Amino acid sequence: MTEVLYRKYRPHNLDDIRGQDHIVRMLENALKRKEVAHAFIFSGPRGTGKTSVARILAQGLQVEGVDLIEIDAASHRGIDKIREIRETVEFMPAQSPHKMYILDEAHMLTKEAFNALLKTIEEPPAFVYFVLCTTEPHKIPVTIQSRCQQYNFKPADIELLTKYLKDIAAQEKCQIDDEVVGLLAQNSQGSYCDALVLLEQAMRYSKGKKISMSEELKRIGVGLEQEADELINEFAQSSGATSSARMFEQLAVVDNSSAFLDTLLTRTANRVAKVSDPPEGSYDLTRDVYIDLLNRLIQAKRKSTYLHDARHALISELVKPTRGCSESVPHHPEAAVPTPDDQTKSEKEDEVQVQPDSIGGDLNVESKSKPTQPPQGEVSWEHILSAVGNRKRNVEALLRGGTFVGVSESEGVVVEFKYAFHKNKLDQPLNRKVVEQSIEELYGQKMNFISRLNEQGKSHNSVFDQMTEPIEPTVTASKATSSESVNDAQKPSRPDRIE
Repeated sequence: MTEVLYRKYRPHNLDDIRGQDHIVRMLENALKRKEVAHAFIFSGPRGTGKTSVARILAQGLQVEGVDLIEIDAASHRGIDKIREIRETVEFMPAQSPHKMYILDEAHMLTKEAFNALLKTIEEPPAFVYFVLCTTEPHKIPVTIQSRCQQYNFKPADIELLTKYLKDIAAQEKCQIDDEVVGLLAQNSQGSYCDALVLLEQAMRYSKGKKISMSEELKRIGVGLEQEADELINEFAQSSGATSSARMFEQLAVVDNSSAFLDTLLTRTANRVAKVSDPPEGSYDLTRDVYIDLLNRLIQAKRKSTYLHDARHALISELVKPTRGCSESVPHHPEAAVPTPDDQTKSEKEDEVQVQPDSIGGDLNVESKSKPTQPPQGEVSWEHILSAVGNRKRNVEALLRGGTFVGVSESEGVVVEFKYAFHKNKLDQPLNRKVVEQSIEELYGQKMNFISRLNEQGKSHNSVFDQMTEPIEPTVTASKATSSESVNDAQKPSRPDRIE
């Protein structure tokens, strides 16, 4: 059986470790002075060398054979395995001067398991060492962290990964274009292990020949940035108002949907980080659109773990109306593109005038059979949206979150909203001015813009709808979860137990 690259080129001593100079230096000094701590937490992204360094540390302490105990905490996360450690930790090493326990994915241990492990990590026998490796150090209780030395492994930068891949390719006697090496490094997400896996896949596709830029790279999940950017742009151009048939087509032809999902997550997160906050007194919907997309992609990533199908997870999260859509918007992507008959029907619905019962009874309007008409013709909601979009597209996107109710001669154009978020933004002076100026330019008559909450909006009490400033939206927790969080926060803490 051929040995895979990430195992073949696994580092065997501290000199082989790349990109973690700060950790290598500390461990070398500790080994030379024989001042090695009894417990460590190695934290950092996947594929950065945590487990490899733990084994090298064991080698430096002359721990080998049965005295080096590696435990996969993801599959042995309960208290029984920790009890087994407590019962055997006092036994002397069989063939080495020391014993070492390496707990991989340590954050997966249960609260009870951490509680059982706490005393052992705090006061182990003099010949025992612990190394907890984790990609999510925040999940390890503070009481455990306080008993360990924590070393943070950094993801590899592009330049370092590029040089690393060139060295491995040279040892494997494989010719590879610089452009391809850079592409592989970018898609490795700072992981040496992922970089070697991608390199090996590219070598298999090229059948040992020179690896050059080709469509084959996309089949292994490389070179998907352009497709990801196109889908992100498609989502942003609609301002998150609805999904499009084009978006569905893009998802349907993706060969490596899992890699495409990862690329989408990375590219969207980069856009969120790059969009600056709007000036005071103004509002920019772009950042919120990207945040909404990022939340959807995170949900798709979670779904893909149990669906085992990233494409279906993506479609279920992306091809559907977003927060700002009316409930009447169909969920099928093709229905997002209106037909001529639908447009005619929509315009007729837009001409329905405000009724006293639906708006509170304080508007002086005529009956539905005699709609109010402005001097230069009937008011068309689509025409208003188009005029506003020509001035400021973000305001148009907010308007599309509402439902046009009608025109009141005494007050103006009335629009109802399901979400207070949209209403509050449009009530800001700058945004209101854009709407009213667009209406005046369209019909030659100044009309006020009246925004109201519909009955569902008045009873709605979600965190997102109460926002008045552009902050990062998060998935709203259920009432049960919220109450549990409050109760947990009120519990008194104990210094040596994990609450």
